[in-house]
Amino acid sequence: MKITFYLGKEDTVSLTYRLFDNSFTRRFYARFKEQENLVHDRNLFYNFGDTIEDAEHSLNQVVKEINEMQPGLIENKSDLNRLHESFPDMEASASGDMKKLLCRFNDAIHRLEDKHHTASPHWIALCDKDSGAPLEDEDYDLFTLSRKWGHLYMNYPHVGKHFAEMAGDNDVDIPKEHIMLTHIMRNNFFAWFGFDSDEAWESARLKQCEEFYPKIAHKIDYEWGDPRLAIGYLPLGVLETNLSKGLIYRMIHTHKYLNKWVLH
Repeated sequence: MKITFYLGKEDTVSLTYRLFDNSFTRRFYARFKEQENLVHDRNLFYNFGDTIEDAEHSLNQVVKEINEMQPGLIENKSDLNRLHESFPDMEASASGDMKKLLCRFNDAIHRLEDKHHTASPHWIALCDKDSGAPLEDEDYDLFTLSRKWGHLYMNYPHVGKHFAEMAGDNDVDIPKEHIMLTHIMRNNFFAWFGFDSDEAWESARLKQCEEFYPKIAHKIDYEWGDPRLAIGYLPLGVLETNLSKGLIYRMIHTHKYLNKWVLH
């Protein structure tokens, strides 16, 4: 099972991933093969040459456009947690041009948040109009906080925040209805080209999650240690390449446009 992503408007760069062989990836592959899988946004490339100033400018610009359409909708840009928190409610009631602006708004928040955290290169591919399918019990055992260069993961499939994200932001004030623990499979991808996490880093992240849990335990239906907390991401596969990391980075940086994807 393989999937190739073609980058650049002329399919200049191809990145082929070999999917892991387990029940989750087999079902993921089968769903992807059966559906139309229209690309939602072709430009979700993070930290391939862009700066924190670029991220701040993008957020300021989209907030300006939103407030021109609906004055006063977004008043304070200083608290990223609160901005992130406001998106699900605004997006749920929006339509047309406002809905498109709010999608740009959400992306701009993520770009700026990422600059304040790891600022590591990665890109995201999202399928349009994929309602998803429930995860099975054994899928929850595959969630990992590990980050490995050239690995492909299922991107977070909900509107809201997953557990590790809340813990990383120490977002103790998040409303219960905005907590969305990963519980569905959706044909979305998260491709990592940052640092390789080690055991110490992963242990520190898990400890951070464990220490955060009591602060919001009253908002969550599961006890600490329950796999349904879905801490981290579901791994999908690994990049097949003989090229150097530096060359791969430069190729993606030069052709930051997702043209299409093909299954093998």
